[in-house]
Amino acid sequence: MADLINTFYSAQILAQAREQYLGCKNISLPQFLSAKGLAQFKDPKWKRTFHPLTESYHTAKVPQVIYSKKFANMLSAIIGVKIKIEDAKTFKFFKGDYTLLADSTKHHNTPAFILNINKPMEKSAWKEEFGGYTSFLQKNEEAVRVIPQYNKLFIIDARGIRSFTKYINHRAPFPITFITGKILPQ
Repeated sequence: MADLINTFYSAQILAQAREQYLGCKNISLPQFLSAKGLAQFKDPKWKRTFHPLTESYHTAKVPQVIYSKKFANMLSAIIGVKIKIEDAKTFKFFKGDYTLLADSTKHHNTPAFILNINKPMEKSAWKEEFGGYTSFLQKNEEAVRVIPQYNKLFIIDARGIRSFTKYINHRAPFPITFITGKILPQ
C-alpha cells in the first residue's frame, strides 16, 4: 500500500494530519493516491440504484485495496486508534443523480471517509454549482460540505450526523466517482 499512496504522506505528515483531525473532527488530504494507486481503480461494472423519492446513483464493487490492512493502518495513523473499515461502497453519480435527506435518513454512528477517484478535468475543477457535493448535517445545519475533487481523501467524525449528495445538474461536465466507508475501532 505504501507505493499506492502519494509519498508526500510520510509518518510526520500523517501525525500532523492526526492533530488537525482531533481538533476539527474532519480533514481532507489532496493528491492522496500515487499514479500506481489511482491505476487500481479501473472502471468497473456499474449497477443503477433508483428510488425516485430517495436516491439515484450507480454502485460497483469496492477495490480490494480499500479493505487492506495497510489502508486501515494509514487511516489509524490519522484517527489515532486502531481501526477497521466496514460498509465501503463505490459510487458513481451522473447528471440527474442524487440522494435525499428524509426523516428516515439514519444518523452516522462512526467516523467515515470519502475517497474521490473521479477523473481529472484538463481545464477546470469541479464547481459547487454543478451539485454532486456531499453535505453533512448536524441538527438541521450543515456542518461540513465535501465538494468532489480529484484524488482527495476526506475523513470526518460523522457520529450523530446525517448526509446526502446534492443533485448533479445539467452543467456538470462529467460524472463523479467516489468510495465511502465507515471507520470502526478494532
